[in-house]
Amino acid sequence: MEAKTYIVNPIPPKAYTWSWLKINNDSVTIDFDIDKTYLTAKDLPKGVTIKNQKEIETKLEKPNTGSGKIWDELFSENDQIITIDGEIKSPVMFSLNVKDGTNTSNVHVIHAMPGSKATVILYSTSDSTCSNEETGGFNATQTKIYAEKDSEIKLIKIQMIGKNFNLIDETSSVTGENAKIIAKVVNLGGSHIDSGIHTDLRGNNSEYTLDFAYLCQDTQYLDMNHEVDHIGTKTICRMNVDGTLMHEATKIYRGTIDLQNGSSGSDGNEVENCLVLSPKTVNKSMPIIICSHDDVHGEHGSTIGRIAPDIMFYMQSRGISKKRAKMLIAKAKLQAIISEIENEELNEKVSDYVENAFAGENNE
Repeated sequence: MEAKTYIVNPIPPKAYTWSWLKINNDSVTIDFDIDKTYLTAKDLPKGVTIKNQKEIETKLEKPNTGSGKIWDELFSENDQIITIDGEIKSPVMFSLNVKDGTNTSNVHVIHAMPGSKATVILYSTSDSTCSNEETGGFNATQTKIYAEKDSEIKLIKIQMIGKNFNLIDETSSVTGENAKIIAKVVNLGGSHIDSGIHTDLRGNNSEYTLDFAYLCQDTQYLDMNHEVDHIGTKTICRMNVDGTLMHEATKIYRGTIDLQNGSSGSDGNEVENCLVLSPKTVNKSMPIIICSHDDVHGEHGSTIGRIAPDIMFYMQSRGISKKRAKMLIAKAKLQAIISEIENEELNEKVSDYVENAFAGENNE
């Protein structure tokens, strides 16, 4: 395949910065063929189906993406449709296993029918999740959510693909009237990761909440572009990003709340917190609020820092090593999401991953 470079994770044009800052977007070069991979599930409850099909029946508009036009150019068709119909009491789990040495993609849709309610867990991994020995590869995964009128979807998305993979992970959503989406995302694996998230709050009185947690270690490169467009009236969004940078990792965060003309009575809020555990890390943060309407409210903020000396002294004075203290604090940033995984085996895998991340740290 002839090599082609794609722009990934572009911020909205009206928020562009000076080019020398190198924060307006990321890019990815594709010079290989990409095969399909598929979500798997077992014991689906009544009211939940997954089918390999292209289209869904909906009057909602197709949501925009945080990652950009690469999805239309390379991965334009849906691969799988997950339909939620009714109130589903127990969490529904889907898994995606990526084979080492492969270049794959998967585009799936969660279609929440009117009045439906469910918790959906999407867990992605590879053959050698916690090893440095795998051959690596490429994976692009897109989750699209269509939340119809009065529906409520909680999405828990855990990414633990191997350390040598390049990844594009997109979550795009659109809401109907009175719909509610709660997204909880944990990013752990990968080498170069582009995380794109975009939500169109089209329905009046619709809501979107995002809790995004990450742990970046070694030379991982995490590029985030998270956007919420307030389109309907009295819409609400809350975006929270919380993570830890270790070793020589790099993290870029772009968070945009766009309170568009016509979104009267809407309220948007974004907060980012980054814990830095090494002077060799690179961190860039750009929280953005775009306001085109008078009767709206928006807030944003970003904090970057190290563990306070008094907190470290307190923990060490109680016999907790410096290594263990760092791990406990980093793990706490993930725990709010991990604790909601109602699956003991998966919960343990995430916890073990964090333990392994600190295995090589010294105890000073």
